Amino acid sequence: MCIRDSYWRLRGVNGCGTGSYSPIFSFTTANIACITIASTDVPKTIAPDPPSTTLSILTFPNVCGIITDVNLRNLNITHSFVGDLNIELISPMGTVVRVFQRACGGSDNILINYDDEAASPTIPCPPTNNGFYIPFAALSAFDGQSPSGVWTLRILDEAPLDGGTLNAWSLELCYANTFTPAPIVVTDNSGSTANDGILCQ
Repeated sequence: MCIRDSYWRLRGVNGCGTGSYSPIFSFTTANIACITIASTDVPKTIAPDPPSTTLSILTFPNVCGIITDVNLRNLNITHSFVGDLNIELISPMGTVVRVFQRACGGSDNILINYDDEAASPTIPCPPTNNGFYIPFAALSAFDGQSPSGVWTLRILDEAPLDGGTLNAWSLELCYANTFTPAPIVVTDNSGSTANDGILCQ
């Protein structure tokens, strides 16, 4: 899988003679890879005494690419008052996106998926139908970053009495491979190019 830059130029040849070469044109093609990984850093206890912070990590393998899409899958939390919770996803580069912000009041438990391309930002209460919804803040904040490294799910319990457990979560990460283009080399007479550099296969 790779991004490939290709270059060409043209000139006209007919019975009246040979024209000049056009400017060099280019186009780029890319393959997008999507990988879903489940965190093994579960279960994690969500303490009832505020303010409490629960952290769970997931390590994405080392790849040569940039993120084109991030989706938070199978967010599964047992909690007796989900309106106490703020939930954030943190990239290996330290970018923080809040996906859930103290919604649904005294509802119990969470089983949900977050996707910027979902149909609706309005989650049901309780949010336990395992449906797909637009997150509180856009996951597209991660676009253009490297997917490789340690991702962190952070759960902030902001009120007393109720606690719970983070049972499971997964990330679907889509990325395009990247490379450093080779220099354009053009022969003196033929106009052919010698650039088709491909890295990160």
